[in-house]
Amino acid sequence: GELKNQIDDLNASRGKPGITSENDANILRAIAIVTDQLAVEEGKLNDMRDKSRGIQQALEEIERRRNDLIREQAWRQNAVYQSMIMMNGQHTEFNRLLGLGNQLLMARQGLANVPLRLPQADLDKKQTDALEKSRRDLELSRLKGEAKERLRLSYAADDLGLTSDPQFQTGRQELINNGLAEWRNNEANKPKAKGGKTEGEKTEDVYKRLIKQQKEQIALQG
Repeated sequence: GELKNQIDDLNASRGKPGITSENDANILRAIAIVTDQLAVEEGKLNDMRDKSRGIQQALEEIERRRNDLIREQAWRQNAVYQSMIMMNGQHTEFNRLLGLGNQLLMARQGLANVPLRLPQADLDKKQTDALEKSRRDLELSRLKGEAKERLRLSYAADDLGLTSDPQFQTGRQELINNGLAEWRNNEANKPKAKGGKTEGEKTEDVYKRLIKQQKEQIALQG
């Protein structure tokens, strides 16, 4: 910059006519002073470059941590959502098993209370179907909301031959998923009771509350 130009000018003046040895010595001393100043300026410039590099690295680290937190938050939200789906499925299965347990208990109590039973006649198809329907209706009466609709759809799939066997899984799942989607749409379109919420809205509220808690925890950790 400017100091380097001064050094160049001083060096150029040394070769001009009329310069005495004393003048030349003074020029050399001036060059030495300016050279020292230039070294100081270059040192400051290097320090500034080092600081700038450090600031840039710190900014990159902050950006990396921010991206990591965003990914972690997305992972936590997905984990909560998957957990809620699993909990709903387990709740439905628990209710089904509880109903079967109650049936077995009632059957055992019936056998204990009747010392001797007469041989029972074989049922025809109409009677068997009616008995099966009564069992299903009993199971459905124990449930409500989406769990009840899911069980009803599983019965419908069974009646169509779309059983739980692996070769029927795709068709069975599509039938149940479509039916649940239709049920949710119908529920959403129903006029709401004043101050009341549907089961789907209650589940959504729980999910939103869990997500809010996760965000607050991440903010505290950061």
